[in-house]
Amino acid sequence: LYHHTPAMLHSIDPNGRLISVSDYWSEVLGYTREEVQGKKLTDYLTPASRKYAEEAVFPAFFKNGFIKNVPYQFVKKNGQIIETQLSAIAERDENQGTVRSLAVSIDVSERNRAERALKEAKEALSRYSKDLEEQVRNRTREISGILKYSPAVIYIKDANGKYSMVNSRFEKLFGIRSSDVRGKTDPEFLSVEVAEQFLKNDQRVLDEKQSIQVEEEFVIDGRAYTYLSTKFPLYDDRGHVSGVCGIATNITVLKKAQEQL
Repeated sequence: LYHHTPAMLHSIDPNGRLISVSDYWSEVLGYTREEVQGKKLTDYLTPASRKYAEEAVFPAFFKNGFIKNVPYQFVKKNGQIIETQLSAIAERDENQGTVRSLAVSIDVSERNRAERALKEAKEALSRYSKDLEEQVRNRTREISGILKYSPAVIYIKDANGKYSMVNSRFEKLFGIRSSDVRGKTDPEFLSVEVAEQFLKNDQRVLDEKQSIQVEEEFVIDGRAYTYLSTKFPLYDDRGHVSGVCGIATNITVLKKAQEQL
């Protein structure tokens, strides 16, 4: 169990020197057991983690007899750095002195990268969405330029649900030309699932006369997509609602990262 469990296991003595390491520990870091036994555990940490271990973690561990989810950065033999979370308990003798530690380290490098990527994606998505909404509110006359150059899926419908314009992203996503969409309603060229979502959310904009932000999910050619859609009303010169504009950003990868986390 010790040597074949897919987790990094090790033990140190009261001086912080490695007594034993599991096969998986050796495999992950690239060192043989003979190379590390008797060496200080901190020799295999980054300078920042080494300082943290010596000044905070070790004193707390030998005093309390346990630690949990300590973030360490190990340096592999090839120089690569991996991020781990370490938990350990102390094995005591009859005088309650620490004989050795029993520690397990979990490689969380991929998880941490995913968390950072997710955070960056959320921030980028938020900035992007707010920027687009502000531009549309202040410069509705420039909407044709946004339709042409925006990386998002964008469309405009009249108050009766008939398309007046779609951008190239819309064409690519649904595999249809703009000229074939113009003047049609959702049920005339989209699947029932997609058409129902678009009709429901667009009608809500017309009824409430205000912008909304919703997630829309659908399957096209066997692939599932999730889009974050910002929809808002368009007005004519008399101040009446004349249609709906939708701006949808693909967040499929972001949603998958959330599910994995």
